[in-house]
Amino acid sequence: MDNYLAQEMEFSYLYSENDTCVDSSCLEARSLAGPIGVALLSLIGLVGNLSIIYLVVRHKKLRNPPNILIINLTVGDLLYILSASTFFIEKEISPSWEAAVSTCKLKAYVEDVGQSMCVFSLAALSRERYLAIVCGIENRRRRGSCSVNSLCAVAVVISTSLLLGIPSLVFASKTNYKQCNQFPTHEIVKKVFVSLRSVLGYVLPLAIVSFFYIRIASSLYKSVVQFDYTESHAQQSRLRKRLAGIVLFITVLFAIFWLPHFIHLHVRAYTSVELIALLPYPSYIDYLRIISFLMALTNSCTNPWIVFVMSSTYRQRCCLFRCVWSRQRLRHGQGTMRLTTLTGTTRRTSANVSQMSHV
Repeated sequence: MDNYLAQEMEFSYLYSENDTCVDSSCLEARSLAGPIGVALLSLIGLVGNLSIIYLVVRHKKLRNPPNILIINLTVGDLLYILSASTFFIEKEISPSWEAAVSTCKLKAYVEDVGQSMCVFSLAALSRERYLAIVCGIENRRRRGSCSVNSLCAVAVVISTSLLLGIPSLVFASKTNYKQCNQFPTHEIVKKVFVSLRSVLGYVLPLAIVSFFYIRIASSLYKSVVQFDYTESHAQQSRLRKRLAGIVLFITVLFAIFWLPHFIHLHVRAYTSVELIALLPYPSYIDYLRIISFLMALTNSCTNPWIVFVMSSTYRQRCCLFRCVWSRQRLRHGQGTMRLTTLTGTTRRTSANVSQMSHV
């Protein structure tokens, strides 16, 4: 028991309520609904995030500092999706699978870096959108400074994310039951680690996002009030109100989807290992872990689609992306048909002109 208390185990189907290892043969009939659902959700996220990256790389008009922040967001989402969903699916399909220590460290580091890039890119993107409104409407002369600020934000997001993942890389280990453990073994260090991680990875970004998005919404609503409610300005007023609602929705979505993740971290860090060992299987901590994982994964998978909803430019480029294959297939056939039709029309027009000249 002392060895167990030295290292806290991660949730695994290989443990029973009396802290003994369960024979994996008893788990062969496990339903595949969970892995299939996570795989489909991850596929949706991969398609969305890769589409964002493709559109930015493909079109020169999208290669600007704000879209680089969006690229950082998509890269962070991809890292989190690949690291979190891959290990979850592997553990569901093969409960007896054992990861090496280096694999546990790499998984913890990549997952935390991806998570940090997501939340900090979202915070930086909210600041970028606020500065874009200020530079574009109230002070157009500062556009150059806004671009410099965006590039600085990109560097800060990347460097901060890489640095914040180092503690997880150092503390990640394996328990006596050969399960990955991302927490420090010392109780005080573990609590400090989780508290700092929550402040830097949730509270601070949420405060930044809330501040800038509320300022954006306030600015948009004030600009709407300045318009007279005439028919000429009705459509513009609706678009401004819709944009204000979207940015507020992003803030609420970010807060809700990441809250269970950090609640789970605090519950695990501040609950004694003795109490966790006495909990029946599955316990409320197990359910909380699954819920937090699914909600965080859902957020990473829906972020690119939220970008499509927010940006009409991305929607237009996405339509071109979807139609490019069919256009390439029909290009030669339609080109030949159009050339034939144009030739026939030209001949008929020439004949008509000739007849008119004779008349």
